[in-house]
Amino acid sequence: MSRRLVLVGAIWPGDKLLVCELTLRDGRVQWDLNGRAGQDWKTVSGNN
Repeated sequence: MSRRLVLVGAIWPGDKLLVCELTLRDGRVQWDLNGRAGQDWKTVSGNN
């Protein structure tokens, strides 16, 4: 299956699919696919 990148009416053919990992809106995380914005588990209180 062929993938295409469309920019301002131009097409750039490709064979890779880009996936959004993190989306910010108004400075806040809206989508975090892999938990990149999460707090390190070692620093969360109660994990001593």
